[in-house]
Amino acid sequence: GIEKRVHAHGLRHTHAAQLRAEGVDIGIISRQLGHSSISTTARYLDHIAPRSVIETVRSRPWTPRDPGRPGIDAPQASVPPGWSS
Repeated sequence: GIEKRVHAHGLRHTHAAQLRAEGVDIGIISRQLGHSSISTTARYLDHIAPRSVIETVRSRPWTPRDPGRPGIDAPQASVPPGWSS
C-alpha cells in the first residue's frame, strides 16, 4: 500500500513540476493549472522545484574576475566634476 499521505494538491504540484522538467512552456502549464498570471505559475514552480534552480546555477560556467577590472561586484567609483581624487 501507499505509506505516505497523498493529497490532490500534491498531485497537482507533481504534474506541474513534471511538465516543466519535460520542457513544457510555462504559459501552457499556467493555463493547465488555471492560473490567471504566468508569474503565479513561476512562483509556484520555483517553490516546488528549487532543486532545478540550484542545478541550473551550479552548471553555469564560472570564470574568475580580474580584480583590477570593474564589474557588477566592483563598481567603478566616479568623482564629480571639480573634485580632485
